[in-house]
Amino acid sequence: MEVVEGIILVLSCQKHRHTRLEKFRLDKKVYADNWKVIYVLGDLFIEQEYRMEGDILTIKCEDSYIHLLKKLVMAMDIVNRLFVIKQGILRSGDDLIFNEPRLEYFLRATKPKGVIGWNPSRKSIINPDKSTYQKEVIYSNFMGSYYQQHPEDFENPLHNLKGVTISNYRRMPANIKGPCGVVYYLDIDSCRLVIEKMKAINIDVFYKDPETDSFPYTIEDVGISYLLFINGISFYHVDWMFHSKNPIAIHTNYLK
Repeated sequence: MEVVEGIILVLSCQKHRHTRLEKFRLDKKVYADNWKVIYVLGDLFIEQEYRMEGDILTIKCEDSYIHLLKKLVMAMDIVNRLFVIKQGILRSGDDLIFNEPRLEYFLRATKPKGVIGWNPSRKSIINPDKSTYQKEVIYSNFMGSYYQQHPEDFENPLHNLKGVTISNYRRMPANIKGPCGVVYYLDIDSCRLVIEKMKAINIDVFYKDPETDSFPYTIEDVGISYLLFINGISFYHVDWMFHSKNPIAIHTNYLK
């Protein structure tokens, strides 16, 4: 297997393959000391588990927004089998404009064990203790609002949402602080933990968590934050991941 320092994993979908994935494509295929760029799509109808064409990885899974955590976990699992990854994975979205000097600086920098990202609390959580966690829940309208604006997704066979009632999955664990948004870094041990824990529930984003009586996995960054927190993985907040004057990347929404 090819040895790489890390993977820059850009999550996209078939809808944006010839729009965002072309307009906002990174300038290089390899960065810093051998960080490889891979773009990820979902396609339920391919025959094999995955298909690698150049730098595009197509996975046999739903291509929907609500299944984004499933796509991420499957992609992390596949690239862990395709490459020997020395450091970790930088997860990003397809609607970012990267500040390439800042990106190179981050990739070359020495990174702590755990997860690095941005959180609105602007606080790091080092060695979280599950025993201190208050198992409260909130009711999130985030995913419901998205599907109210995109009702056509229910009719898309690639999304596999026939008969799914989004409002049934509003309950989310509260008091969890972790990476939010469209770009964050997981060291390789954190990646493997997430893969292991999600495989234990068949990578089911609609899985009801018995500890909180909620659905942590329908929103990708909530699911990642919850898994890392309850398993004692440190989270390091960094302002300049985005939402700062000199970030790694700028979300295109801020340019409108």
